Amino acid sequence: MIVMMIIMIIIMIIMIIIIIIISTVTHNNVVWGNDCGREEVQDLLRAGRPSIVSTDENIEKIKNMVMDNRRLSVREVAHEVEMSHMSVHNILSEVLGMRRVAARLVSKELNFLQKEHRKAVAEDMIFTSF
Repeated sequence: MIVMMIIMIIIMIIMIIIIIIISTVTHNNVVWGNDCGREEVQDLLRAGRPSIVSTDENIEKIKNMVMDNRRLSVREVAHEVEMSHMSVHNILSEVLGMRRVAARLVSKELNFLQKEHRKAVAEDMIFTSF
């Protein structure tokens, strides 16, 4: 009976020590407390290469290639600029705002010159109809 009580007390002490150790663990310069909130909010160093694919130079290269030949495939552009297929696809669709229509890459929205042309045509139609 006394042995059982001593074993129970030892187990409880071990559990308390484990809880204390877990609640004050420091991981990657981030101290986690009992409330599980971060005390340091700086960006931590990570392993691997930095993401430097979407530079202005690469975006301009891709834009010029597509404007010269709109029938290029994403895979051909990726091979030409030596980038991954998905990186080129993201630049075309998200950065440049283009999508594929009938095997051609076209802008999703009108550019400045197209908007000005539409405005001039609409004004011309309005003023010549009176």
